[in-house]
Amino acid sequence: MTIRLLLAAIWFYLVPLSAALPNSAVAATTAEAGAIETIEQIYSNLGVVDVMKLSMQQALINAPSMSNFTSAQKLKLAEITGITIGEQRPALLHKLAVANTGDLTAAQLQVILKISKIKYIQDAIAQGADPSRVADPKTMTAEESAFLDSVEKEQYILDFLARSANFDVVKPDMEAISTTIIERFVTWLSTQKS
Repeated sequence: MTIRLLLAAIWFYLVPLSAALPNSAVAATTAEAGAIETIEQIYSNLGVVDVMKLSMQQALINAPSMSNFTSAQKLKLAEITGITIGEQRPALLHKLAVANTGDLTAAQLQVILKISKIKYIQDAIAQGADPSRVADPKTMTAEESAFLDSVEKEQYILDFLARSANFDVVKPDMEAISTTIIERFVTWLSTQKS
């Protein structure tokens, strides 16, 4: 399997946060601060929390219980969702990074970090929650394309990306965030004139 095929499969996992994800214990054997910071940067570059935010916004707005709400109320709910998840972004990135450190060397992490900076890869991840983002390989420079071709079958990269699709570690956080969002939305609704 190549990185491009795996990315296409991963974005299916990124969209439905409530989907049943494989329960694999991911041990952080290289729990060095530098490795964790690098993985946080990788996830930030890939927009993982942004995908989670968009997925939650869509899930909340399209929930059957929201069918009687106005467009303005739904927009406010989306805004509250964005703000609330944004407040938790550093904690979510950190928790995901710690859980997915694995046994990667510093050199391997630098390769994955370089991959995460490629716009085509970022778009492929984002496309899972935002279909308006088109993952077009033509956006890659010749250097980026050659680099990706040279590393795309490396097993450690494929393993890292596969582990990264497992959000079980932040599921309790996302449930707490959902509760906060609903509380804030209800509070906002109570301040609106009937």
